[in-house]
Amino acid sequence: QGGRRRGARVKRGTISAQGIKSLRIGNTRIPLTATNLIIATNVFVYALTKGIFGIGESRSRLNALMKVNSLVARGQVYRLFTSLFCHGSVSHIAINSFSLYNMGPSAERTLGRGRYLFVYFASGVLANMFTYAASASPYSLGASGSTFGLIGAFGMHFYRNKDVLGAQAQAGLESVKRTVMINLFYGMSSPGIDNGAHVGGLVAGALWVYLLAPRLVPSR
Repeated sequence: QGGRRRGARVKRGTISAQGIKSLRIGNTRIPLTATNLIIATNVFVYALTKGIFGIGESRSRLNALMKVNSLVARGQVYRLFTSLFCHGSVSHIAINSFSLYNMGPSAERTLGRGRYLFVYFASGVLANMFTYAASASPYSLGASGSTFGLIGAFGMHFYRNKDVLGAQAQAGLESVKRTVMINLFYGMSSPGIDNGAHVGGLVAGALWVYLLAPRLVPSR
C-alpha cells in the first residue's frame, strides 16, 4: 500500500490482486493457492484409490496410505502423513473439502502461506500421533485432524489478538466455539468418526499458532 508507481500497468490474466498466480481451464481461472492445491491433491488421491481414471478400484492402494496402528508400530511412520490425503467415500472428501475451502483462504491470508501449510500438515500429523499413542482408531484416514487444526489456529489467533481486533476477535471466537461444538456433537453421534483426531488437531493448531505466529500490535 502506498508503494505503487504512477502509470504502472499490470498484465491481466496472469496474477490476481494479491499477486497469486492462477490456472486457466476453459473460461475459468482457478487461483493457485495452497488451499486449492491441497484440495486438488486430495481429489487426485481419492481418484487414484477409488478407481477413477480407468485404473480400477484397488483396496491395496488405499491400505498402503492410510493410518494402520499396527503397521505404524512396525516403522511405517509415513502413514501418519499420507493418511491426511485419503478419504473413504464421496461424502467424506466432500465435507473435508468444503470445510477447507471455507477456512483455508482466510487462514492462508492470516498466517501466510508457509505458516499455513505447516499448521495444516503438522496439526494433522500430531492428531494421528495422538490417536496412535492412545491406541485409538486402529484404522483411520482423512483430513479432519488438519481442518480441526485450522479451527484451533483461528481460535488462538483471535484470543491472542483480541485487544487489537476487538469485536472481530469476539465474533471469531464465537464462530470457532460453535463450529467445534457442532462438529464434536456430530462426531459423537456418528459411528466411525475419530473424535480423538479432531481434538488432537484442534489443540495442535492452537499450539502451533501460539508458538509460531506473530502477535498483532496496534499502529497508526
